[in-house]
Amino acid sequence: MSNINVIKSTCGMCHGGCGVLISIKDGKIIKIEGDPESPLNKGALCPKGQASLEHLYNEKRLKFPLQRVGGKGEGKWKEISWETALDLLAFKLKEIKNKYGAHTVAFLFGTMRHHNLLVGEFAKEYGSPNWAEHLQVCFLPHQVAEELTYGNVTFCDLFSEIKPKIIISWGANPVVSGLNPNPSFPFLDAINSGSKVITIDPRKSETAKISDMWLQIRPGTDCALALALINVIINENLYDVVFVEKYCIGFKELKEHVQKYTPEWAEKIIWISAEEIRKIAKMYALNKPACIRFGVSLEQNINSVQTCRAISTLIAITGNLDIEGGNVIPSLPVQRAVSFPSKIKMPPINNYPYLPGAHFPSIIEAIKTEKPYPIKSMFIFGANPLVSYPNPKEIYNAFLNIDFIVVSDIYMTPTAELADIILPAATWLEVDSLLVPIGNTIFCHRKIVEIENTKTDEWILQQLAKKIGMPLGHIELESIYDAQLAPAGITFQELKDKGQITFPTRYKKYECRGLNTFTKKIELYSKRLELEGFEPMPTYIEPPESPISTPEVFKEYPLILITGRRSINYFHSAGRQINSLRKTHKDPLIEIHPTTADKYGLKEDDWVWIETTRGRIKQKAKIIEDIHPDVISIEHGWYFPEIKDIGQGFWISNANILIDSKPRNPMLGSYQLRGLLCKIYKV
Repeated sequence: MSNINVIKSTCGMCHGGCGVLISIKDGKIIKIEGDPESPLNKGALCPKGQASLEHLYNEKRLKFPLQRVGGKGEGKWKEISWETALDLLAFKLKEIKNKYGAHTVAFLFGTMRHHNLLVGEFAKEYGSPNWAEHLQVCFLPHQVAEELTYGNVTFCDLFSEIKPKIIISWGANPVVSGLNPNPSFPFLDAINSGSKVITIDPRKSETAKISDMWLQIRPGTDCALALALINVIINENLYDVVFVEKYCIGFKELKEHVQKYTPEWAEKIIWISAEEIRKIAKMYALNKPACIRFGVSLEQNINSVQTCRAISTLIAITGNLDIEGGNVIPSLPVQRAVSFPSKIKMPPINNYPYLPGAHFPSIIEAIKTEKPYPIKSMFIFGANPLVSYPNPKEIYNAFLNIDFIVVSDIYMTPTAELADIILPAATWLEVDSLLVPIGNTIFCHRKIVEIENTKTDEWILQQLAKKIGMPLGHIELESIYDAQLAPAGITFQELKDKGQITFPTRYKKYECRGLNTFTKKIELYSKRLELEGFEPMPTYIEPPESPISTPEVFKEYPLILITGRRSINYFHSAGRQINSLRKTHKDPLIEIHPTTADKYGLKEDDWVWIETTRGRIKQKAKIIEDIHPDVISIEHGWYFPEIKDIGQGFWISNANILIDSKPRNPMLGSYQLRGLLCKIYKV
């Protein structure tokens, strides 16, 4: 009888970083369970993690490289060898570079995956500035806001012995989803240890239901609430006077700036009473330590950076920065990136000043208009833009008219169907990779098995680099990881043996070395922003489409729309091919208040049209009390792999059909995904 071998690794079904134990017998994985020694999940796994084996051994996976035959979008393919595929790609990369320039090749990758570092570095070494990720509406706005304010991004410290007395979950739903180091499990542990939770959300989310207080805010008005809270904390002397005087600059200007943002001003805008605003301000300011959990919904609007700047200011003036149980500045002794020689000669397309790389919606515009220059080819790694970016029909038409598209993915997605070459990618169980999170624990994926002819994106990029004579092709991947880990004094092999390594968290680092800002202090008034032509302090802007800003549109579209609601079963558009996840969450759901449902003659499980000025989709009715009668909430990421037609129904229930990528935040190109106007009616 064969022995069972157990290996430690990190789950890769999302980017939560949960530790796992992988049981192997006769070269096959037979079980995946949570690692009780992991500080993040302590042995627990969500439904996505529990479905990992079904993902690995899924019969719907791509298993061989494919080359398109016939017209684009016809769905006709032939299997080719890896050698043939790589030769074709190397030839095209050389041809396009020689004929048009390296800048005419764009690279797109999905959300925070193991291969992202190498995709960007490959692009730069090849000579293209046009590498893109969905950063402008996911994580980057609050990172930029925190870096402008106190020099670094922070995380909620739920891991020390001193737990937060107050956790504000702002536009987040950590019971269902979360960025490492804060998946749901440490959040729930903190509650069990006595932390009180205040949730700010237009809907009574899973997190709101277990919170001590729930503020039902009007979608898109979070900046107004943050400014009113600052007003109360300053005017009622609830701020940390000693901390502010010693470590902050611009407090005088801030105090003057927020005088107009009273609770009475805010309550007319945000649907929350002045009394509640004052109550929350006191709870947060007077119960240290406290932390604020930024949610992605704060970032999905044109005022994203200033909204997050206002919240960063709250953290700063209450002295909750870099203390146990507060918002902590990471101190991992790890390099986040290892740079390779860059051969970039042209500026990226629409490089907003705070957006690294290029702006994907602007790339789509360049494909159509050839301005500021044409884009001739797209290399897409682990991304599905037809389902995950605004205005997917425009993307579809642009992809029909681009010369050459390459997609590396695990399944045949709607985007992959438009490719000229499709490469079968590896899952997280088939790759050795280093994961550098925001917190105090570093992780890795372990290559346990290899399915059919699938290959890791890292292997693909390095083989291509070798064929076209780039240095990246001659560097061992493990040596790159070793270089990143060198400050920690460990090797990648040592990390693999342990699965995860947690480093002691150091607090109040500003006491000995200042902060990573120009002045070495917390900049409540940002001179940098002022010099670059932006507001130096947070300012409220009404959503560009709302009952207030567009009253004529509101007459025809009288409901406020939230897009992008998370499901614990899915990670964005991923997971629709996994039977166990689809069995418990088969269809896309629209949440509607009973009063609203009665008004429109809707019943539970009815299919409902949701329409904006940009298009319409349908989702299935879920009638609940947990949402305001004037608001509806829909899920994102939906297409239907069971539909055999080209596109797999990406236009049927895809929330992005209802959205455009304009107007945009001038700092990093974010756009309005929430707080839009819509109407509904029965299918």
